[in-house]
Amino acid sequence: MQISAIILLVLLGRMSAWIMIVIFIKDFILIAGGLLIKFIYKITVTSRWFGKISALYLNAVLAAGILFSLNKNIIDILMIIAVVMQIITLIGYTTLSLKKIKEISKEKRAA
Repeated sequence: MQISAIILLVLLGRMSAWIMIVIFIKDFILIAGGLLIKFIYKITVTSRWFGKISALYLNAVLAAGILFSLNKNIIDILMIIAVVMQIITLIGYTTLSLKKIKEISKEKRAA
């Protein structure tokens, strides 16, 4: 749903394309990294509160942008906040994953 809404806002000229590109890159990194960690280290990183808040905010901005025909500048400002939140979320999940990988590495060395 997010992808469709983002593409729609860009096609309607209500949101800058660079924001869409940043969000797509972040999502690709999150998905690819999650899959690598899952298959290489057998770790499943579960969702956290900051990921849920970030997704909620992004969805609220997308809905407002579509439903209320907000000005492009307003949507861009709100989406920049969403992008920052998404990047913080990516950093949080990366940090969490690296901690789990270090724990597994220590356990393997100890065994």
